[in-house]
Amino acid sequence: MASASRLLLAGLAFGHGLVGAAALRTESSEGVGSLLSYKAAVLRAARSSDPFGKTLNCSRDPILCEAPLNCQEKSGLASVAPAKDGHPNFNMWCLSYPLYTHAGAQCARGNLSGYIALVKKDQEAVSKMLMVNVSNVDAEYCFLAGHCDSPHNPTDGSSVEEMEKMCDAKYGAEHWRHEFAKHYPGSMLTSLAQGVATGKVYVDLFHPGKVMVNQAFADTMAELACGMGNYHCDVAYCKQTFCTHPYWSSLHSHLGVEAARNNERKAQKAAKAGGTTRL
Repeated sequence: MASASRLLLAGLAFGHGLVGAAALRTESSEGVGSLLSYKAAVLRAARSSDPFGKTLNCSRDPILCEAPLNCQEKSGLASVAPAKDGHPNFNMWCLSYPLYTHAGAQCARGNLSGYIALVKKDQEAVSKMLMVNVSNVDAEYCFLAGHCDSPHNPTDGSSVEEMEKMCDAKYGAEHWRHEFAKHYPGSMLTSLAQGVATGKVYVDLFHPGKVMVNQAFADTMAELACGMGNYHCDVAYCKQTFCTHPYWSSLHSHLGVEAARNNERKAQKAAKAGGTTRL
């Protein structure tokens, strides 16, 4: 997610929404009390100028204060948007500092192996913080978003320019570069809310490994990755970590099959209507 579970403001909203959905599904007063405390903490963080309790130090982390991240120019949570000026907005990675920010910097440099290692490290921290198995969510995302079936095999040295071409082909240049940002974060929150309402997006507080995300949310997160510049890094992360792993494949490979069928139906419907569709 950011894989879907991990990305900055999206990561906050995602964890917030899943835990909220879980509380609605339990009669435990203790669970509800924990939720209220968690929600209060999230709201305090969102209103803070330093939401994660860490102050950026450019002397200690110079890579974060250089282009393309420029975290010393970090925008407020409510004023950021992906794909600034038609190209990835890497400054969005600064919203979650210190989580994932270094991973975003490595992706921007074409160090995909470094990105993967840092994402895994931060995923462990986020799993403990949110009390959910984030790796399970990422595995679902990888199959649902079509990363496991992607014809592309990004490696170290793969560039952001190459990623832009991948995103142009999958989502349409106009959409991911311009239209998506106009509806962000509303599109993400809408897909999350719809998933929770239909029971397709949920987490069981008593069984943290039992987490599910749906097709709409995975698609939104994948297109968001284009706007943040890490779509190709996510493809590499998915293929190396989940797609051929016996455990994750046995659990979630059917999601990729279902996603492919859905895309085929969309393409056929669009063809009959004389138009095109974003897959």
